[in-house]
Amino acid sequence: MIITWSDILSIGHDTIDREHKYILDTVTRLYLIEVDNKSKDESVMLFGEMIDLIVSHFHNEEAVMRINRYPNTDHHIELHSELFSRLTDILYLLETGSDRVAHELVQCIDDWAHLHILVQDRMIVDYLEANHL
Repeated sequence: MIITWSDILSIGHDTIDREHKYILDTVTRLYLIEVDNKSKDESVMLFGEMIDLIVSHFHNEEAVMRINRYPNTDHHIELHSELFSRLTDILYLLETGSDRVAHELVQCIDDWAHLHILVQDRMIVDYLEANHL
C-alpha cells in the first residue's frame, strides 16, 4: 500500500512538511487510479501534476539549503535528480501501459519517504536548528 502522510514524516519545517504532505496526497490519488484501472489519460494528467509539485518542492528545498549555506547541498541536489529520474522511468511505464506502474510508484515513494524525507531532509532541519537559522 502507498504511504500516506503522518506526523512521523514531519521534519519540523512547516513549508517543507506541507509540501511533502501535498505530494503524498497526490501520489495516493494517482495510486488509487492505477489500482482501480481507471483512465490512462487521468493517470498521465495526475502524474504530470505530481511531477510539477515535486519539481516546485525541490526548487523550494534547494533554495532553503543555498540561502542557509547547507554544507550537503550538492549531494542533496544529486538525490533530487536521482528521484526525478526514477519518476521519469515510471512515467514511461505509465505511458506505455505497463502493469508495473502502481508497484514501481509505491517502491519509489516508500524510498523517498523513508530514505529521503526522514534522513536527508531531516538533516537540513537539524543543520538549521543547530545554527539557529
